Amino acid sequence: MAKTHVAETRQVPAKTAPSVPGPPRGRQVIEVRKLARALEKAVDGEVRFDSGSRAMYANDASNFRQVPIGVVVPKTLEDVVAVHRVCEEYGAPVLNRGGGTSLSGETVNYAVVIDHSKYLTRIGEFDVENRRVTCEPGVINEELNKHTGEKNLVFGPDPSSHSRCVIGGNIGNNSCGIHSVQSQLYGPGPRTSDNVHALEV
Repeated sequence: MAKTHVAETRQVPAKTAPSVPGPPRGRQVIEVRKLARALEKAVDGEVRFDSGSRAMYANDASNFRQVPIGVVVPKTLEDVVAVHRVCEEYGAPVLNRGGGTSLSGETVNYAVVIDHSKYLTRIGEFDVENRRVTCEPGVINEELNKHTGEKNLVFGPDPSSHSRCVIGGNIGNNSCGIHSVQSQLYGPGPRTSDNVHALEV
């Protein structure tokens, strides 16, 4: 974590019951400094609670801006599990983020942002016969297609941000894209959900 001042506590909107209409009205206090220290101990990746990092992750491709509590860039899948565990302990909301290409504000929030796009980019072995490949959530859509293209396979969903968006984000948004209609005609379907065989969550 950058050696800068980290606020002792911070107020964020409190989660309300789904049956209550409208936006959250309550506030909850997060012990930010203790949370940051606990995350530093729990993960091998980068823990960024400095003002500069928080400002960088406050925006995405939409018009929305919400400054996060902090940012974690996990190095391993075990780090991702650890972040969720620590944040649950401190009552801190989490937000998984990839390329930040959202047009509707899905990748900004008053939460601990988990950015998968730096380290979690491994592409596994191909199963050409069954037309399947395993990858981590931070793999960029276009990078996956460069690899699968060697076997004459293409991941159907084709968002306009395919050079920056990640597969984890595609799953979160159930992305399609303008060319994915061809997948509906010649493949399993246009949506990411039509093209996902299994998930490890």
